[in-house]
Amino acid sequence: MLLLVRTFLFTIVLVAAAAVPARAGEWTQQRHDVAEIEASLGFGGRFKVGVWSPIRVTLTAGQQPINGAIHIASFDSDGVPVEHRWAADEPAAIEAGESKTFVLPVKIGRTNSRVEVILESEADGVVSRSIWNANIAELGQPVLASQQLWLSAGDLDGIDDVLRMQRVQPSEQTQHASITPDQIPDDWRMLEGVDRLLIVSGQADAWTQLSAEQLAALDWWTKLGGKIFLAVGADSPQLLAAGAPLAPFLPGKFVRMEEESETGDLEKFAGKATRLDRPDAPPLTIAVLQDASGIAIVEHGGSSDPTPLISVAPYGFGLIEFVAFDLNAPPIAGWDGRQPLLDKLLIGESQQQQGGAVSLAGRSAAHVGYEDLSGQLRVALDQFQGVHLISFFLIGVIIVGYLLLIGPGDFFLLKRFFPRMEWTWVTFPAFVVLACVVSWGVAYWAKGTEMRMNQVDVLDCDLSSRVVRSTTWAHIYSPQTQRLDIQLHNQAPSQASDWRQILAWQGLPGKSLGGMDSRQSLATVQNPYYLAEADDSVQLENLPIQIWSSRSLFGRSWATLEGDAPKPLTEINNQLLDGVIRNPTDIDLEDVYVFYGRWAWQFQKFPAGGVLSLSGKAGKNSDKVLRKTRVADARDVSELWDRENTDIDRIMEVSLFHESAGGRGYTNLIQRYQGFIDLSEHTQTQRAVLVGKAVEPVTELQIRAAGTDEPLHPQTERWTYVRLIYPVEPE
Repeated sequence: MLLLVRTFLFTIVLVAAAAVPARAGEWTQQRHDVAEIEASLGFGGRFKVGVWSPIRVTLTAGQQPINGAIHIASFDSDGVPVEHRWAADEPAAIEAGESKTFVLPVKIGRTNSRVEVILESEADGVVSRSIWNANIAELGQPVLASQQLWLSAGDLDGIDDVLRMQRVQPSEQTQHASITPDQIPDDWRMLEGVDRLLIVSGQADAWTQLSAEQLAALDWWTKLGGKIFLAVGADSPQLLAAGAPLAPFLPGKFVRMEEESETGDLEKFAGKATRLDRPDAPPLTIAVLQDASGIAIVEHGGSSDPTPLISVAPYGFGLIEFVAFDLNAPPIAGWDGRQPLLDKLLIGESQQQQGGAVSLAGRSAAHVGYEDLSGQLRVALDQFQGVHLISFFLIGVIIVGYLLLIGPGDFFLLKRFFPRMEWTWVTFPAFVVLACVVSWGVAYWAKGTEMRMNQVDVLDCDLSSRVVRSTTWAHIYSPQTQRLDIQLHNQAPSQASDWRQILAWQGLPGKSLGGMDSRQSLATVQNPYYLAEADDSVQLENLPIQIWSSRSLFGRSWATLEGDAPKPLTEINNQLLDGVIRNPTDIDLEDVYVFYGRWAWQFQKFPAGGVLSLSGKAGKNSDKVLRKTRVADARDVSELWDRENTDIDRIMEVSLFHESAGGRGYTNLIQRYQGFIDLSEHTQTQRAVLVGKAVEPVTELQIRAAGTDEPLHPQTERWTYVRLIYPVEPE
């Protein structure tokens, strides 16, 4: 009986212990009176690796107040620890017994790593550090760089069903998280991992309470390449009217809500014959826009001034997908065409077709070590002039020669030329030293003695919104072990002002060696380096680099462009263009193409301040230009994409317009990690995109030996591309 009672009590204890949620993380060092700490990564429990995400830290002070600075430490994609140090705009000043939440940007490099929250203070010259450590899986679910992350601000019924029906591999399945408007950060870079923000009806009060910093962050994120899906709802007048928080994101000016009786085009778009204006449902209510921009996919024609029902419009380098009716309310709710409508709005036919080719690209990526186009660029940038890969054959020859030399070679040498075999005590060490000298000489011949750098820059100027951004990829090779301080500076165009820069490490998507999803770590460095703010920019400090190795860096910069928007080009019949374009920058361009719709026009040069005329000029099919199609045996033959090609000009040519070239159907690679660089969709939204190569650099990486003011000047090879976006209006 006593045994049964003990067993019963023990079972109750186990059940009670299981019911108590386990707290994430633990203190590895505590020097402050912190009663409680809570932390979470990303949005709605999800964050993307390899890009900037928010980490929310809530500290509760104990009996003593807390004063100090909060730093976040994580691991980069190589498994090297990196500490994020931000300007002390809001130090951790917490009164005894009170709590305070901090939202900070962090960049996580591996799906199976840890993160540290560091509380640091100084008193009388003594620095005190408290360190709280947790596995990132305890703070949020990692989203792979090959996946998309969508956020929903408001409920959109059926979105999870749409995502479940995607015909893609699990490693490319879109991840979805729900947020409230107040969770939008006040720094746009914390939204970098978000591929799409869906704003649907509801929560008008929450939107109106957003701070100016939060709205500015959302504005910059969209202008720099973000995508907003904006659907109208019952509270739309409060959100979309002039002066409302979401009014700037509308592709036009909100006028009123009105009932729409002609729904045939919408039914045709959804692919359903069932009518929307059924007897048991109310009429469709739409938002009427004035001076609408972009491309109307479905248009309302019930008045003399047509307004879009579904449209896509550019917003800087980003896109606004606008739906002028409520997707959650009747008559759309309850209509059997609603699910096909959501499929087309959110996934699209082209993406569904590409999903069928996923398995081919996924399997074929195994032997090249990457599945994303950014991986091919990374491999190409790691090829340095004057640095040679020592082949296994040469290593084998050296080893065999060494064994022959110290074995039979030493024996026959002593037997023939020396009177006594005891001389081997001299010849054997001499042969060992000789072999070491030869090996060292071969290594120095192959690896060189100079620091080298390969750098690719893409400068984008949207001449309508006057937004300019630059994107930098740089690989630095070092002939010796050292630590570096590196800062990114923009030099051109001179018409841009208020530049801000972010420089950090560059990751490799996938599970291959060195990939962000790999469980293997290549790191041998234990001491961290720093991502630190300086003059509104983020720079690298104390970056370690091993002898005869390289580091991959990635930078983003943004600014505003002075001057006025140019006069729009005119689209005449068949998507041909009429008009002239001017180069408003001080950058000379060569090997120039203008892409619009399905056409591309080629020009040899476009000097600074120069003018090009498109009037009467015949264009070529853009996909044929990008695929380098030629005529052979009376048929078009495209150049096959070589995934092992290291020609950077060719890689960038396709990367900048990947979807126009055919996407993964052409390259067998996805472009998800840094997909914002692809402006293919903009060529379909009344924007003409000019691209050319610049001889002069537009950015500069200032490199110094850590802890010194000594500048380092590596041998640098550059590739610089400039894109200018011009507005287009119909004839």
